[in-house]
Amino acid sequence: MPYTYSRCQNLSSASIGPNVVNLYETFAYATNLKEVEFIENPNRTNMVMNNTFRNCSSLEHIILPSGISSMQGAFQSCTNLKCIEFTNLTSLPYTSYVTF
Repeated sequence: MPYTYSRCQNLSSASIGPNVVNLYETFAYATNLKEVEFIENPNRTNMVMNNTFRNCSSLEHIILPSGISSMQGAFQSCTNLKCIEFTNLTSLPYTSYVTF
């Protein structure tokens, strides 16, 4: 799904299927995106979320699934983001230090 909804200004919500593992810049610059639902898959591993929500300025809250391996820049410039929740988190991905 890389770049699939990048710069999509009319998108306000999205649902991510249980078998999706590459979200590289999928929603980058989708400035009206407010709600994202991840359908959990306990077998999902190595999910890449680099720059996934970059500049999604309407996003305020998100619940992330398990199995994330990289989050570099995932929430960069998400100016209204107030809360990030993780489900079944056992450790933060190595690249999470540059997420925000």
